[in-house]
Amino acid sequence: MVRPATLRSSERRISLGRPGQATEVASAIAFLVSDDASYITGIDLVIDGG
Repeated sequence: MVRPATLRSSERRISLGRPGQATEVASAIAFLVSDDASYITGIDLVIDGG
């Protein structure tokens, strides 16, 4: 269990001001494995809320 004070401190360092959701990461992965990303040959995709 994460202490509330620790969570608030972490959220202040995230540009969006909130933790990411698993569905947000899954959406990025789904895009990368789709035909829509077929021309992408290499990239560092940082999914961290900014």
